[in-house]
Amino acid sequence: AVSRDLMNEMNDLQVKGEIIQIYNSIDPSLSPGTDASNIRKVLGLENVFWVGTAARLVEPKNIPMLIHAGKILLEKSIPIHISIFGDGPLRSSLQKLIESLDLNNQITLHGFEPDILPIINNFDAFVLTSFHEGLPMALLEAMSLGVPVVCTKVGGMAEVIDHGVNGLLVPSNDAQLLAESLYSLYADRSIANNLKINAQRAIKTKYTINENSQKLCEYYYLLNH
Repeated sequence: AVSRDLMNEMNDLQVKGEIIQIYNSIDPSLSPGTDASNIRKVLGLENVFWVGTAARLVEPKNIPMLIHAGKILLEKSIPIHISIFGDGPLRSSLQKLIESLDLNNQITLHGFEPDILPIINNFDAFVLTSFHEGLPMALLEAMSLGVPVVCTKVGGMAEVIDHGVNGLLVPSNDAQLLAESLYSLYADRSIANNLKINAQRAIKTKYTINENSQKLCEYYYLLNH
């Protein structure tokens, strides 16, 4: 199980066999890969506070919450753009929601992007608004790249993020608080910078491939001896 929350859920379901919990992990030397320097210019987002997410456009990802937060932020008259990368069955309904809130100029559905890391690396904030999660790799990647993260307080995200230290957590039904959290990152760059430093430290301390693959190897060793 990639989170304690998921392990507890599996125990409640009385899954057969022993359940162990090992967090997802990444290479701490992760880099954005391809040249990211022109991404903002190409997308016309050089002078905005750029908020983004990367997720399947399905109900559990709760994308409407991010869209409604965008409406609230627009009313604060800050230069913001929200980019939603990913595809799925809700794309059409999400586009209609964006249009109904008159947010066509502030929110873009970009579709699936295979080379997402250079884009995430350019975000001013990375957001995940899921109703439930195991432990998303996109979250660990954003933290490793030093992008401030704002996530709903669910699943493994609530275990990885220490609120106010290495990221910000909000309830999964509170677009207002999500907007306020994003506004705090826009208004005070020192908050964002502290989250960045602590997030990268957390990844290097607890969520590296070397550390967690070692745990897995130790477990297999115990099974065979």
